[in-house]
Amino acid sequence: MRCNLLWPLLFSCSLTMGQKFSFSLGINGGTYSMQYLKFYQSQFAEYAAGVPLKITDSFPARLGAEGNLSINIKRFQVGVFIWRNSTGGRVHYEDYSGYLLQDMVATTTGLGIRLAVTINPKSKYKFYVVSTLGNGWNSLALKEELKTGNPSDYLKQNTYSSSSILSSGGIGIRTSVYSKFSLALEPRYEFSVKNNDLQQSSGGFLTDFYGYRSHPNWDGMRISLSIGYDF
Repeated sequence: MRCNLLWPLLFSCSLTMGQKFSFSLGINGGTYSMQYLKFYQSQFAEYAAGVPLKITDSFPARLGAEGNLSINIKRFQVGVFIWRNSTGGRVHYEDYSGYLLQDMVATTTGLGIRLAVTINPKSKYKFYVVSTLGNGWNSLALKEELKTGNPSDYLKQNTYSSSSILSSGGIGIRTSVYSKFSLALEPRYEFSVKNNDLQQSSGGFLTDFYGYRSHPNWDGMRISLSIGYDF
């Protein structure tokens, strides 16, 4: 009876030991939709009566980081995927009497699963298709400040958090560069499956001037360059 129970375990261990593992770290450049936060930003610029505010930054592309640990089964790679991206926005006006500004910094840190399928496994330059699915933990640091030197100056600083379910799909090319090291270039498109609204720890939500709740929207292109190592 004990032997019958051990056979499946021994078989799964031998199967795993016969496979290769790979680990990679890289940087990525991304574009971010952020449509709700851009709307919140434009409202602040529009409703500041008499102040010619300008949007100087509106959630531009920024460098991020990512990594994965995968098991290689023939032409398939299945594993764990981590990432971190950040971007921000600024509305600003300044003259001799003082300044008015709004700063927003949005960050997401994620953990998920990654599946890649190599199209031409015997070639030096291996093309593959890739898909990811994971959960992103978001934070938003919001600062609104009016500075004139008067006691009536205004300062608002809040931190909000939320979570998102994010998925991506794309293609890539990977090649060996030295011994067990490889380089990979991977363009993907990331889209939101579900976004939860930004909320303070005290329970308050980030709402626009019409009372609608806001959330980060990380939809956009990602292009990553990574270095990998095969165990």
